[in-house]
Amino acid sequence: GTGYYWRKFADGRAEIFARVSLLIGERKDVVFPVKLANIIYFSHSLSGDYLGANAYVCRAGAITNAGFSITWDVWQANTGVNNKMSVNYHAILV
Repeated sequence: GTGYYWRKFADGRAEIFARVSLLIGERKDVVFPVKLANIIYFSHSLSGDYLGANAYVCRAGAITNAGFSITWDVWQANTGVNNKMSVNYHAILV
């Protein structure tokens, strides 16, 4: 696939590493490229070329075996909004 890496283990677990692009302040639903029964681990971080001030905290929520949603908490409206960032995530599913 494009934009992700995954591998399946002999015990049935699958591990996914991926990156999705979005704009600061934008809500985005992300679909895992591989869907299994249960998610047992999930982490995410931001990266990107935008180095200016931003007053948003990226949150991953609604995490299921099919994907998750990105939302933002804001403490100063419009600071950094609409600048391109990437969310890197790592998930382990069984």
